[in-house]
Amino acid sequence: MPHAAHREEPAFAPAPLADALPVIETVATPDDLVTLILDRTPERGGYRTLVAPQSQGIDAGPTAILLAQGLVAATQPSLLVEWAPGTSQLAASFGLASSPGLAELIAGDATFEDVITTIPGTQCHFLSAGDGLETVAAARDPDQVNLVLDALDEAYAHIIVTGEHDFVRTLFETIEGRFDAGIVVTDPDQPHATLRDPDGTFLGFEVADIHLLKIAQSSAAMAAAGLRIKEQAPGRRAKQPA
Repeated sequence: MPHAAHREEPAFAPAPLADALPVIETVATPDDLVTLILDRTPERGGYRTLVAPQSQGIDAGPTAILLAQGLVAATQPSLLVEWAPGTSQLAASFGLASSPGLAELIAGDATFEDVITTIPGTQCHFLSAGDGLETVAAARDPDQVNLVLDALDEAYAHIIVTGEHDFVRTLFETIEGRFDAGIVVTDPDQPHATLRDPDGTFLGFEVADIHLLKIAQSSAAMAAAGLRIKEQAPGRRAKQPA
């Protein structure tokens, strides 16, 4: 499948795969996340990170937002991408229209200029899920999804993708784990989730050649972060970085 030439394809398979579990580094704060991701940022850009909840019901969105904002503050052109079915929750929280978005882009019904906006109060760009992404993505060849992500890699130093657990897991499997970093978001307010990924895995997969990180973010703290973002001025259409 087409893919940005600078990224080596990571190896991944449904757990269990091997006796030795991959190392998942625990991170204390969003600022620490930013520092660790910056340390691995290649000069040529196109670093792709998937921010995923440890289980269904945990909201990884605010963590992804704080990471994207931190990278932009470090002068790294960044794009936050929402990969989610149904109504775009992040777009609503930003006061932005949820469509057109990624669904329309993959379907060929919109251009990059049509769908990329700016998160209110920041210099960070945002791409919403659009209308019916789940159906659109399932109906398209995985190559089309890869081509869209590869094009974004060429325009931004960082692509940060986030969404609901089960949906981003499907994306991860569909594009064969082609991310540079995976961030697991846990919620100390939900320590005993009924269904959660096995320890030492990312989205239920054992992976290699992907930088794995874990951060605990309480629902209350993340809700407060989301509220501060929502109170900013409305967003606007954005021009891609040169």
